[in-house]
Amino acid sequence: MLAKAVGGSVEKSDELELGELHIKETALGLPFPEGPWFSWHSDRMILPDHIEVLAETPSAVQVFRHKTAVGLQFHPEATADLVQGWLDIGGANYLPAGMTTEILMAEVNTIADDAARNCETLVDWFISEYVAAEKS
Repeated sequence: MLAKAVGGSVEKSDELELGELHIKETALGLPFPEGPWFSWHSDRMILPDHIEVLAETPSAVQVFRHKTAVGLQFHPEATADLVQGWLDIGGANYLPAGMTTEILMAEVNTIADDAARNCETLVDWFISEYVAAEKS
C-alpha cells in the first residue's frame, strides 16, 4: 500500500522469498542489521526515482523511505508463534514444493533470537529518527 501511495506499484516477482532473509544495503546506508529477517512474499515493489531505497535483494526492494514513511517488504514482526499461526490458518497451503511446515518452523526457530534483536534495533531507529524528531 505504501509503495502505491508514493507513486509506485507492486507486481509479482519471479522469486518467492520465504524464510530467512538477508538484505543488502544500498549506497544510502542502512541504519539496522542486514539480517537475519523473516520473509514470505512473491511480490516486488516498483518505485519512482525520487524514493530512497535503503536495502534490496536481487529480486526485490526490501526497505525504502520517503519523508517520514518507511516501507518494508519483509516481516520484522514475525515470531515463531506468529509464523505458526499463519501456517495454521492456511499458509501451509502456499508452501512451495520441497518446503514443509517443519522445515520452515525449524528455520524460523533458528533465527528467532537474532531476528528479534534486529527488530528491536529497527524499531529503536524508527522511533529515534521519526517519532522523537516529530516531538522536538
